[in-house]
Amino acid sequence: IRPKFLTCLSFNIQSLLYHKKDAMADVHNSSGDFPPMEINLNSCLPEELASWLCHHRFENNAIDAASFLLNCTAALPNAEEISAQLMGGANDDEQQEGNGALDTEDETKNVDADDPRSSQVKILRNIINSSALADFANEEEAMEIEVSCISPRGKFFITLYKHGIVLINPKKREEEQIPISPENVERIIFFRKPEDYKKADQMRSRGKSPLGHMVLICLSSNEAIDDSSNGINGITFRNKPLNQVCFQLPPYPSDSSNDSRQFTEEDWWNAFNFSIVSGRKIDIIRVQSKIDAPSYSTNSKENYLFKSAEGGETTTTEGMPFVGCYNNLNDGALFPLPEGLLFFKPPLFIPRSLLASISCGRGSGGSRYVDMIVQLESPSEHENSGIENGKKKKQSSKNTLEFTNIHREELSVLNDYIHN
Repeated sequence: IRPKFLTCLSFNIQSLLYHKKDAMADVHNSSGDFPPMEINLNSCLPEELASWLCHHRFENNAIDAASFLLNCTAALPNAEEISAQLMGGANDDEQQEGNGALDTEDETKNVDADDPRSSQVKILRNIINSSALADFANEEEAMEIEVSCISPRGKFFITLYKHGIVLINPKKREEEQIPISPENVERIIFFRKPEDYKKADQMRSRGKSPLGHMVLICLSSNEAIDDSSNGINGITFRNKPLNQVCFQLPPYPSDSSNDSRQFTEEDWWNAFNFSIVSGRKIDIIRVQSKIDAPSYSTNSKENYLFKSAEGGETTTTEGMPFVGCYNNLNDGALFPLPEGLLFFKPPLFIPRSLLASISCGRGSGGSRYVDMIVQLESPSEHENSGIENGKKKKQSSKNTLEFTNIHREELSVLNDYIHN
């Protein structure tokens, strides 16, 4: 998983590479010399390595060189934990005392009614007062289960109640709590990381616990919620609006496991369905694949199964419910769904209501790749869709999204998805 700080770093890398490219051109024009064919990896400077890669390996293509450097950095051991530390994540402070359910009475009294936090404190209190889900509680006290969050990044405890869920940073229990009530949720998506689809069969055959699904919760923005009489408003985290929460569930129990502390996929599905969805107009979506059990939903859309091309050169994704592609500099996977398009790494969901048109192809010639161009409806009509993916709203004015470098073998299955 590419840490969040790499996204910011990518712009610095591109700037460095472009400046070095200009500098190399000046050197060549004046003396006819290029950067040396060999560099010492044990002692070279960052700009020397970047220049060498850009000129000798990527033929002065700064974008390809930057993408390569980002992938190298993301491949470092414990990259996710390093990211959390650099971004001021879950490892900043000593853990505060006290586990179990949160007490919000004193905090509510100390927060001014005009303070943006007051709404969130009320949401938190309403959720906790609704009592814990029976299957996820010890003696009526909500269990705290550790999950690894992608957005926002870090380790959190999740607790489930009858009227919502709460995510708690264990290192900052009082300051960093994310209460999510049904009124704040637009949809929930269950899917696996691309690499986990490939590991699932091997882990089952070895009797190991299957890896848990990713859960993407798409939130309504502040402006989309008008329930101020009940203190319901949009969710913020570290003083910024939160458009989505994405985390990975703990491993599921293996077939031979008797550990009561492990919950199955169906346990989690039922918990979210009861805690968030129950009787409300909220979509809960599950990406189907050939390795998964049948859907728990009676919705016919849940039975849709997209399979990438089989028998071609794309052996790393054939038969999977996604295709490999790039979104800007992000190397990830695109999941075509009846409800819309899901891109992962970083997570981004584009609901069907926002899709004005989709086209797939790339001119003539012998290119190995095609691109998917997605035209969006006017942002003014859908400004609360959550498509911003945590970015500033001014960036949502772009009406086009591009998913590039898709293997040409996928063109047929993608066109089937688009037209059918």
